[in-house]
Amino acid sequence: MKRQVIDSKIIESAGYDPLLGQVELEFKGSHGVSTIRGITQDEWREFLASPSKGTHWNRVWKPGKESFYEKTKA
Repeated sequence: MKRQVIDSKIIESAGYDPLLGQVELEFKGSHGVSTIRGITQDEWREFLASPSKGTHWNRVWKPGKESFYEKTKA
């Protein structure tokens, strides 16, 4: 999945696969990637339009969506 750089204090980049309904978020500093499942195109657009991507992640997707975090090697 190709990710794009995101204007965020905690998220480095984000990508969306509409066929899988899946988002990847790469976090700054931690060298980790979170994969979130069950995301619609409308939810992806809401994320991109949100004034704070980190707040959107923490308040909307993290508590309500299935997600997996993988620490990547530096």
